[in-house]
Amino acid sequence: MSLPGQFSLHINFLPKLQAGSYRLNAKQGISAAGTPIPPLDAFFDVTAPRYALPPDQILSTFPPNRAAGAFSTRLPQVVLRRRTLPWERRAAANAAPEVPWLALVVLADGEGTFKSGVPIADCVSTGVNMLGRNDATVGDALTVSNRVLKRVFPTSDEVTLLAHVRRVDLQDTELALGDDDGWLAVIVANRLPQPNTAYTVYLISVENQLGNLGHSSFYQDDDKATQPPAVIPEQPFTTYPVLAHWSFACTGAGDFQSLMQELDVGLLGTLPQPVAAAPGKPPPPARATPVEALGTGHVGLDATSREGEPGRVWYRGPLVPYPGTRDVPDAQGRLALLHTSDQARRVGPDGRENLALATAFEIGRLLALAEPSVVAALLLWRREGLDAARRASLLDADPALSALRATDVGSGFAARAGLALLESLGADDARRLGPTVGPAEGAVRAGADAAARGLGELSAQEGDDLDRLRHAVEQAAARLAGTAPGTDGDAG
Repeated sequence: MSLPGQFSLHINFLPKLQAGSYRLNAKQGISAAGTPIPPLDAFFDVTAPRYALPPDQILSTFPPNRAAGAFSTRLPQVVLRRRTLPWERRAAANAAPEVPWLALVVLADGEGTFKSGVPIADCVSTGVNMLGRNDATVGDALTVSNRVLKRVFPTSDEVTLLAHVRRVDLQDTELALGDDDGWLAVIVANRLPQPNTAYTVYLISVENQLGNLGHSSFYQDDDKATQPPAVIPEQPFTTYPVLAHWSFACTGAGDFQSLMQELDVGLLGTLPQPVAAAPGKPPPPARATPVEALGTGHVGLDATSREGEPGRVWYRGPLVPYPGTRDVPDAQGRLALLHTSDQARRVGPDGRENLALATAFEIGRLLALAEPSVVAALLLWRREGLDAARRASLLDADPALSALRATDVGSGFAARAGLALLESLGADDARRLGPTVGPAEGAVRAGADAAARGLGELSAQEGDDLDRLRHAVEQAAARLAGTAPGTDGDAG
């Protein structure tokens, strides 16, 4: 098992069965006499990619797709999710199972012809017969001349050396790359990119075309005898199936590691050796202010405080002349979090401020704000937080609604607000809704109004009888409500 930050390498990881058609012969015997059971033959296929590779099988590529940088000191590579994938097919009929059927080639612009979406019959060289089940009807193909093939393609010997299996710890997300079990297959190219050149990397299948890559020694499965792979008659052009491809540009000589190894340590503050003056010439003038440098890599710099006072501070870059230390996470695996660069200011034994960490924090913050995705996420967070704060302040302004939460808005908020308001209304607070009306008075008035409307709809031919009836109803309603003319409210 690999520890966090470490990984183990394996030459290969062979599957139990390679892709192909198989026959299963099952026999069963019973000790009782006269009960023979005939054997059973069953046929099944073991499948594997041949012309199309599922996108989830590629975990990472180096260099990254469409990247531009100093990639001239590292071989391109691709990391595959399934550890057995490079060995799930036989590279040649007489090749050992340890020989992978996948290879990674790096071509500059103009060194090959790439075609996409062509019939699978056109994805291999003329005369190559691909037996067994195919996983697609169309695929991608790469055609190169024999000159390019012999000059930049890996040989048959190198194909085995350029594939391996890597096991990493799943807790190390940087190395695990989102894999589910920590076992990864890696295919490495054999060509170093050159500066100021654009390249395309192709993951090709050499199945049944291993002989085109040159002669080498392979072991047969039975007697381990040395025997070269079958050689396909030489043709001016060779075509291989392409399962994946990406492009990049190499823009300079040397990567970060090589540049740092060739770094002049004088940049850390080492004073140059004095130069002897030539005879007859005056010595060079002395420096007015000597360089302040510490063994830790810090240099003294002039600085102005926020109050406008001049002074000196210590500063160093990300490089130190000795192995440094790192902060240790707590029991929950979290590191101390800084909110402002001022929290990273340190004061040395001499009373001077050390601004190295504060400067790094501020540079990192500015680099993060330069990313559009980070700015968009911050704006979205601020908008959602502002809306929630505004709703909470509006609810807190009313005593009857302050018991509600801002998160209740949108999920039955109107109903709960109405209930909360009615529950909060007492005998005195009810006046906020208007003049109070007793239950009896309200019912009587409603009944009188209904009777009046009903009487108004009667035919006009009733004459005086209708007027007398209307007057009687109004008088009865007035007496029930205690508001009849000429009464003190206690009658009837």
